[in-house]
Amino acid sequence: MIRSISRLTALGLLAFVAACASSNSRDTEVSRFHLDKPIAKQPVYLKPADGTKADSLEYGQYASIVSAELAALGFPQAQSPDAPLTATLGIQRGLQPVPPKRSPFSIGIGGGSFGGNVGVGGSVNVPVGGSAGGQMYVTQLAVTLIATDENAVKWEGTAVRTGESGPESPTATMQALARALFQDFPGPSGKTVKVADPVAAE
Repeated sequence: MIRSISRLTALGLLAFVAACASSNSRDTEVSRFHLDKPIAKQPVYLKPADGTKADSLEYGQYASIVSAELAALGFPQAQSPDAPLTATLGIQRGLQPVPPKRSPFSIGIGGGSFGGNVGVGGSVNVPVGGSAGGQMYVTQLAVTLIATDENAVKWEGTAVRTGESGPESPTATMQALARALFQDFPGPSGKTVKVADPVAAE
């Protein structure tokens, strides 16, 4: 079993998605966890967190965007699963009701902690206390870097992008998420930051 970096990861995800949901902008909320140790730049093999999506065109398009960001950081894509690093890639997207102002609510996308149980798809959760009206477009990108020989997580991060004015194209959204997720890699561990990105819909 892959060793997780933090047992608080799942709780942190709920907290920062809730914060993100309260915004009307298209900023991206990013949360990352790592061991504050250098990660050697090595080839990385990408695979979907949901293995059934490996051959889908949708996954292939998203994986190419993430791969380009990793390559720019010095982690070129490998074609063999025996590569020194493995990156699991998960995407969730869907619609959620806009939460009421200044009211406590619970929000989630998919389930589980970073690095698992995340696949290409979407789910909807209704905020506690009802809705302020309208719907919010939510997309999540989760990436986990694993040392293949150790089967140990070295870095994991999740980026969530929301907007109430209408959906961006899937490509524009994924580019914004991947760019924000790997900005200043490895980024601060255990913190949530907001990354402004005015990527326009195609």
